[in-house]
Amino acid sequence: MLIFGFIAILPMMIYDFSIIKFLPGKFKKSYVVKSGWVVNTFTNLLGFGGLLGASLRAHFYGRNATRKQVVYAISKVALFLISGLSILSLVSLILMFGFGIGNQFIRYWYWLAGGALYFPVMFLFTRLNHSSFFDDLKVKDETIMTSGSILEWGSALGFFLLVGYMMGINANFAAIIPIFVVANVAGVVSMIPGGLGSFDVFMILGLGMVGVGKSDAIVWILLYRLFYLFITIFIRSWPFYSRYR
Repeated sequence: MLIFGFIAILPMMIYDFSIIKFLPGKFKKSYVVKSGWVVNTFTNLLGFGGLLGASLRAHFYGRNATRKQVVYAISKVALFLISGLSILSLVSLILMFGFGIGNQFIRYWYWLAGGALYFPVMFLFTRLNHSSFFDDLKVKDETIMTSGSILEWGSALGFFLLVGYMMGINANFAAIIPIFVVANVAGVVSMIPGGLGSFDVFMILGLGMVGVGKSDAIVWILLYRLFYLFITIFIRSWPFYSRYR
């Protein structure tokens, strides 16, 4: 769990490498990886709707840029942070209504529909808006950031299911996908750090609907949070607080 929790965090580094493309100056890859690890692990746990991540990235990457440049760079990347969750919402709707997988959760379709609308609306907005803000935002950049978001949310989903498998839970794991997505959409909307509370309630209720006992569900969620959110914050493979050149 420790190893796969570590791996599940890595796709989020794509955001950091995307941000520096919009900022002046050069950053060593090692610096981006170090700072990206700090930003992403703290954002996962204490995100406040992305505000903490934005503040940390401004601190780590904004030393050679004006405040306007920093705000522009972070805002462009922030648009794509939940694009992967949006696409997973669409996938969940297809699973439920197209294949009958996870249809226990059809009552939550509106959460998935709202989440699924975000990416196409955002993509069209960035493509059709002719303001100077989007001048340097190319389709290639959008594709990279969207891919990073898909990998991020997909890795979180995969790790959650892996924890259940390693616990020996006997359940239809495919049916859990829609409720996991719903729980994360609710967590994002609530803007509560780490989705604490909202995510847990949805998952405990949802896991119960696929035959997972309440005690097993609680342990499952605790192990997921422990190895994906908490322990990763304290992992350091080198001293981070050093100046870059």
